[in-house]
Amino acid sequence: MAGETGPITASLPVDMTIAGFFAIACYNCVEILISLLNRFRRHDGLYFWSIVVATLGIVLHSIVVLLRYYSLGPNFLLAALTCVGWYGMVTGQSVVLYSRLHLIVSDRAKTRWVLVMIITDFFILHVPVTVLFLGSNTRQSSRFLPAFNLYERIQLAGFSIQETIISGLYIWEASRGLKPIFAIRRTTERKVIRHLIIVNILVVLLDVSLIITQYLDQFQIATTYKPVVYSIKLKMEFVVLNKLLLLVRHRECNCMQVNVGRMNKLLRDSTTQGSSYINSEVLLFDSLFENFSALWRLFQGMLQDEHAGEVFILIDALDECERSMRKALLRYIRKLFQASSKPTEHFKFLLTCRLEIRDIEYELAGIGVFLRMDSSEYSQSLKEDVKKALKSRAGGTFLWMSLMVNELESTPNYEVADKLKDLPEGLDETYTRILDDSIPKKRREDARFLLPSIVAAWRPLTKKELAASFAFWKTGSVVGDHDLHDYMDICVSCSSIIYLDVASNNDETTANFCHQSVKDFLLKNHSGLSGPWYQTSSDGANLHMFQMCWRYLSNDMFFHGRLVISRRNNMLLKTPTEDLQTHLYRYSFLEYASSEIPTLRDAWLLRTAKKGDEQEAIVTLLVPTEGIDVNSKDEDRRTPLLWVSENEHKDIVKLLLAKASANTEDTIGRHHSHSLP
Repeated sequence: MAGETGPITASLPVDMTIAGFFAIACYNCVEILISLLNRFRRHDGLYFWSIVVATLGIVLHSIVVLLRYYSLGPNFLLAALTCVGWYGMVTGQSVVLYSRLHLIVSDRAKTRWVLVMIITDFFILHVPVTVLFLGSNTRQSSRFLPAFNLYERIQLAGFSIQETIISGLYIWEASRGLKPIFAIRRTTERKVIRHLIIVNILVVLLDVSLIITQYLDQFQIATTYKPVVYSIKLKMEFVVLNKLLLLVRHRECNCMQVNVGRMNKLLRDSTTQGSSYINSEVLLFDSLFENFSALWRLFQGMLQDEHAGEVFILIDALDECERSMRKALLRYIRKLFQASSKPTEHFKFLLTCRLEIRDIEYELAGIGVFLRMDSSEYSQSLKEDVKKALKSRAGGTFLWMSLMVNELESTPNYEVADKLKDLPEGLDETYTRILDDSIPKKRREDARFLLPSIVAAWRPLTKKELAASFAFWKTGSVVGDHDLHDYMDICVSCSSIIYLDVASNNDETTANFCHQSVKDFLLKNHSGLSGPWYQTSSDGANLHMFQMCWRYLSNDMFFHGRLVISRRNNMLLKTPTEDLQTHLYRYSFLEYASSEIPTLRDAWLLRTAKKGDEQEAIVTLLVPTEGIDVNSKDEDRRTPLLWVSENEHKDIVKLLLAKASANTEDTIGRHHSHSLP
């Protein structure tokens, strides 16, 4: 038969079809390779190399099949190379799917069985077909050809079943196990999960089309159509699997298997006792096992349940955990105690470890004030005075004690006794003293920038983001990451009330207030005509961040905002994050500003109208601005007026209606390179 045993003689329509399939497959593969090299800075890992092998396998298979069909080389050698390309194309595709399976399947047994299935199918399906195919391309082809034709259909069905099983796992786990993500993530993340499900359904449908083509006895068409199918599948999977990785890459402590196991047991025990805190939808434990921070939030909620009673938590042999895991767990425990300014008498931790493990004591220093101070720091009598003074005024409040311990650590020993006589009463007086006494007047302008920035930030800013925004505020110019060294210590002046959450990668170290009460204190309406120098308000902080991001993105370095948002047909289109990677690597603050804070006045109006809470000052500022378009629509084709109507902001509705009546002409043609005056 033509094709199975060597060159073919085909009609012009068949030749054109083969040529078309060849062109499509090669074009898709070249596009994948270019995207792969642009996206990955480090060329390592199973996913990277499996997709490289799968892509090159498709290219090799397509080229060799074309050369073989039209007698452009030695038939047997080309037949052997066809098998090599086939290995990479088919099994490489399955390995690509396997390499990202752990992102949504937490059960390692399932992923191991998938790997066993791929290896087994290689030997059961690839090897026999290779022997029969090469035999069919020898002088004794008649002995091998009948068996090859039969086994060719079997292997195609077998590999299709294999890919259907893997795709089915993605569909099942994404639709069932990731319900917590649907509950707590935003629209973009939910779209990624939907796309993942859709892509894997399409993968199954493409495999079905390939089987149909094979069973129609069109071998030459089937072998040239197969690379097209696999290139399309690989292209779709490359996009959606990378988005899936971005979705889960920021989860905290996702490697803490030991601690997750303990947390899982606590959660299961709680549910068996009838706890009302965790409802049936949240009891999707398997989907949460790779996300320690999600488990911890559930655990913290259980502890805060007023019906939980007195709770004792015993963590034995903590020194058996890996140091990075142990450090992260201890940091969460410390934050748990810091989360409330009231005594936490209804839950107690008991941790056991070997004495020589010192990082546990270091990480939990301050809990219960850790008044067992080293004798080398204070004399015995001074140590007793410190203990007595702190215990008598703390009222069981960890936060106050922690702040006082930090204050005493920076005080010379000979001044400690005097310091104890004048300890502040309560948190407000403590914060007042810290801000007034610890920050020199010449640095208060810098603090006036830093404090509102942290108040207004919708998430903790990294040190680099703060340094980049501070450098821009200080110099008026966008400063690249390589020149930020002189601005990285911006948090030092407020170090007593700002907590640095140090990450293994220093670029991901974040800064936030040591406690929610600091933010409440800054936003409080203090007595006095003008108020203290550090006082701010929600509107003032939002306006501060608004101006910072607007001016930053309006800089000519980012083409006055056009790099991030463009206008087309009265719609605001945001540049995809992947298209901004080059700039994001060089300018740290750009990611924060561009991901959540649009550049254009219209986009700001949409965002603030949609958010509603504490945004009146910004909307009031935007509406009278020349060039504003109150009829702009978001991706759901909703206007600012619709959003504020739902949020019941009557004053803002009046402003928008007045502006809408004044804008009698269409503003589609206006330029959008406005920057804030």
